[in-house]
Amino acid sequence: MNAAFAMDSGGVDTRVLADRLDDRIRTLTETSDRQAGPFRVIGQSPEWRQVLRKAAQVAVTDTTVFLQGESGTGKEVVARFIHRASPRKNGPFVAINCAALPEQLLESELFGYERGAFTGAQHAKAGQIELAATGVLLLGEVPLGIAERHRR
Repeated sequence: MNAAFAMDSGGVDTRVLADRLDDRIRTLTETSDRQAGPFRVIGQSPEWRQVLRKAAQVAVTDTTVFLQGESGTGKEVVARFIHRASPRKNGPFVAINCAALPEQLLESELFGYERGAFTGAQHAKAGQIELAATGVLLLGEVPLGIAERHRR
């Protein structure tokens, strides 16, 4: 056991405190989910309510949704809202910031790779698309050229 992690300077077991905090967070999250369900999104404006109405309509379908807007407008909030209100809510929510990945790694991150596919590929790795198969995949900050090519 790592002594630096196990006891702080006052002799308190920090692992026990971390476990208690995790339990408390889980309890609060479950309580919030029961009380508000998938609709725990803050906002009152008519425009925001219209966005949420449309999101609720598509959430019950098995379709691809394209969310477009300026940075900071709530696209990920809407995507998470759709996920929580959908039949896929028990599957993973996988969010990828495409701009944070070098172009050379984007393909292998999205699609995965097999052992030996390139130097250093010691084992197969599932791609994020496969990992999100039973849930929702959010591709954020998709470079404009890629987004425009795939909208056609």
